[in-house]
Amino acid sequence: DFRPPEAWQLHDPPELERLFYALWLARLDANQVAAVCDRLHFPLTTRAVVVDANRLVHAIPRWPAGIAPSDAVARLEEAGEESLVAAWLALADMPQAREILTAYLATWRRVTPVTDGRTLREAGLPPGPAYSRILGTLRTSWLDGQLENSDQERELLRTLLAEMPVRG
Repeated sequence: DFRPPEAWQLHDPPELERLFYALWLARLDANQVAAVCDRLHFPLTTRAVVVDANRLVHAIPRWPAGIAPSDAVARLEEAGEESLVAAWLALADMPQAREILTAYLATWRRVTPVTDGRTLREAGLPPGPAYSRILGTLRTSWLDGQLENSDQERELLRTLLAEMPVRG
């Protein structure tokens, strides 16, 4: 009986049947997985977990050693929790891949800057694409250890705002 670590703070416990199917099909190639899903008439939710977990199991071991946390997050944030858990289980023989998934599930996915859209509005920046660029840069800086406290974040925010083109 598998119980995910509490540190992962999953939104819902993974459905064991979906995890079973994902593990069973994890090492097949993508075409074989699609064929099995079709043949067994998997519901869309099961198919999504199985296909996504399969993609992760094949992709993560190929990532560069020492991948930056922000790069790992960018590659993992679209994956569903059940797919991530299934990939973690399937990669039992690959500790480096498991470490990435553990760090993502336990910590990285919850890293957010102190700054938010309200802060940017109050700084006089009109809403638009600059918000996501600035907030993304701040999050990346936190993830990759370039920021250690809110004072450093405020300083980086000042620099980013100063680099914004003047509108008028």
